[in-house]
This record gives sequence, C-alpha cells and structure tokens, in this order.
Amino acid sequence: MSYEWSREIIVGIRNETLSIHQAAQRTGLPEEYFREVDTIFWEGDMFQALPDDFERVTTNLARKLKKDTDDRFRDKSLQTFIDASITAHGKHSRTPSKAVRKWDGKTPYSVHPIWCAMMLLHETTLHEHVRITGFQTLLLHDVLEDTTVMLPTLVSEEVRRWVHDMTFASSDEEMETIWDKPPVIQLLKLYDKVSNLMDGAWMSKEKRARYTEYTMKLCAEVEQTYGALNIVKLAHAIAGSR
Repeated sequence: MSYEWSREIIVGIRNETLSIHQAAQRTGLPEEYFREVDTIFWEGDMFQALPDDFERVTTNLARKLKKDTDDRFRDKSLQTFIDASITAHGKHSRTPSKAVRKWDGKTPYSVHPIWCAMMLLHETTLHEHVRITGFQTLLLHDVLEDTTVMLPTLVSEEVRRWVHDMTFASSDEEMETIWDKPPVIQLLKLYDKVSNLMDGAWMSKEKRARYTEYTMKLCAEVEQTYGALNIVKLAHAIAGSR
C-alpha cells in the first residue's frame, strides 16, 4: 500500500468525504480502526484552529495506516492464496475433468487462476488496492463454480463480493450480464478470458471466434477505464487485431 493512498484515505475521513464504512471496505481493516481515527480528529476543536496540527496528525495517521495495511497484506500472503487455489482445484473439483485444463487433460487447472493473478500483479499502473484485492479474487475466482468447497475464511468481504460477481451459471449468462457489473469485475474477467484463449487449442473455430469477440469487447471497456494495460496489449496480440 502506498503512502499517498494511505494519506488519501485519512484526508477523506478528516474532511468527511469518505465514510468509516468505505474506508474499512477499501483497506480490509475493521471499522473500529477508523472510528479511533475519527475520534482523534473530532474530539476537540483545537485542530480546527491549528492547521499545522492537522497536517502533523494526518501525516502520522497515514503512516500508521500504511504500516497496518501492509501488515494485513503480509498476513494474507500470496503463498496462502496460491495454496488455497491449488488445494481447491486439485483436491475438491466437482468432477475429475475440472481438476485439469481442457487442452491436454493433464495440466493442473490451478495454473489458470495463478496465471491470472500473476499478470494482474505485474500491472504497474493499477491502483494498489485493485492489485491486492484483485490478485486474491483471481486466485479464487473459479472456486465456487468448479469445486465443492467454499471460500476460505481468511478472505475479506470485498474479495467474497468480487468472486461472487465473477461467478455465473453459464457462459451465455456471463456474456449477457457482465456489462452490468462494476468496471473492476470486467477488468478481472479480461484476465480470465485471455488466459483461456492462450490455451484454447481445444475450442472449435466457431467457439473461438465467439470467445475472441467477447474478449475484445471486454478489452475495449477495460482500456477505456484503465488505459493500455499489459493485459489489453496481450489480448490484442492473441486476437491478432493489432
């Protein structure tokens, strides 16, 4: 978590443009944490008369928020989420065929969510919150569809919500309703689709054409919102459109 983002959250609370609930959702820290911050700012009028103290308190709290959120990130480490993904797909797949990739029937299915998550973490222009919450979501994004286990208890409510938003009853439903989802869900779906195209040798000509068309529509939406990310460039390269 960057210091600049920490400061943005603290200043938002100070100026009452960001609620305690919103701050907790964005960071994954409990609301009680931010109630203490709120109390520090508003328990007296002295800060209103002393702007320098506002600056000092804001700076100190932002530094503390960065440290606490970084600690949270380490507690919910990359290794933990990778292990959860490998275990879910390797030992609890709904059918034997869902434990492997379709193109050869041998490659462990978990290489797909791992690839998606690693590609997201390589996006240097994305907001750190999207990268952290996104990699956790991508590592677990097929657990509800393809395995018999529930999401691990360690995941945040936001990750749970994002995973549910990425879960559909069928491909047809996904292609029809993804446009009603938040931009970040469309972003995460783009990693999913590009990965499937990369090892999509099993697809028929017609299926691949439809899949590619859908992926490029997603790509256009993502590029409009997030710019020319690596995944956008890769999608165009695979589709042969640039």
